[in-house]
Amino acid sequence: RMIFTCCHPNLNVEAQIVLTLKTLCGFGVKEVANALLTTESTINKRLYRAKKSIRESNASFDIPQGIALKSRLETVCLTLYLLFNEGYNSSTSDTIIQKDLCLEAIRLTKLLVDRFEENKKVCALLSLMCFHTARFDARIDNKGAIVLFEDQDRKAWNKELIAVGMQYLKRSIHDKELSAYHIEANIAAEHCMAANFEATNWQHIHDLYTLLAKFKPNAIIQLNLAIINSQLEGIESSLEMLDQLKGHSELRNYHLLPATQGIFCMKLGRYEQAISYLESAQALNPSPTESNFILDKIIACKALLSAL
Repeated sequence: RMIFTCCHPNLNVEAQIVLTLKTLCGFGVKEVANALLTTESTINKRLYRAKKSIRESNASFDIPQGIALKSRLETVCLTLYLLFNEGYNSSTSDTIIQKDLCLEAIRLTKLLVDRFEENKKVCALLSLMCFHTARFDARIDNKGAIVLFEDQDRKAWNKELIAVGMQYLKRSIHDKELSAYHIEANIAAEHCMAANFEATNWQHIHDLYTLLAKFKPNAIIQLNLAIINSQLEGIESSLEMLDQLKGHSELRNYHLLPATQGIFCMKLGRYEQAISYLESAQALNPSPTESNFILDKIIACKALLSAL
């Protein structure tokens, strides 16, 4: 109810999301900035303008009803999507996964599904969350370190939760309007249904990401496309695509770009180049868990260099 209230039409959509994440979801400014691919100074300005607009507005910030309630659903869904993403890949916590944020996002999205049964987009969003949550236990090893997707033990994936995700995905397809949530849920389903990493239908996933780029034209989608391309045309081709992205403003301070370049170079045996990329990623202040992962890769590269 409070999230719907914060998503007031007197505020622009960006301000609605910033206000909700900061005020209701407990995000810090850095977390909000990471979620929206912008800077902390930009977020502070948006917060200031949003609060100023609320103070100066004569509008009643009450729980909306009827059509007004439904009209705010789009922004509420996006807010819950960002809440889940921060929990799934925490930008500030000592652990890469904050399960409490993810479970709260799922709980609230389930309430939306129950309240707006006719809106299939919400079903797709819940499906996506279920697929990602099903892989929690395989993403971190028993020492709390990150496990790369290709190295995850799929026996640790929650099959029951994957089945629940498939149910909501099936409910979502009876819709005339395709959304980014539908596409992302299908991508996640493709991963979950593959018997192993090698058996994944990478061409289908590439096609889905290409379609997603039309709905969400941002640099993160292009980064994912470059990574997927390594399975179709090889790592060299992916490195060329990644190199073209390094000047993109959205990725200027995004540590996963140089981290990915470093891991790819490591796979090719270019250890000095890998170290350079990984050190660049380390300098961009990743979360503590990611920082430890990157440091481990740097140490491994140096050991492999000394053994040559």
